[in-house]
Amino acid sequence: MTELQNAIYLYAQEHLFPRFEAPNYETLSVARQEAERLGKRLRELGEEPGKCGRRLWTELETQAGFEKEAVFLAGLSIGLELGRS
Repeated sequence: MTELQNAIYLYAQEHLFPRFEAPNYETLSVARQEAERLGKRLRELGEEPGKCGRRLWTELETQAGFEKEAVFLAGLSIGLELGRS
């Protein structure tokens, strides 16, 4: 992202994302708790399952971050197009 896009993204993340996440907050909270519980269970099974669990968590977090950025950029692009009309 450009510096301007990054600044707008950070503003949106701080001021706008919470408003749009709010309706799903309870579901997100339960999902995070369940993911932590499952990760703990994998670590209890041994070193290799624990490593796989941590790696899976990292990959899912990376994917979620890129998806959030893509949605933001799509929304920004739509806003710019509407502003040109």
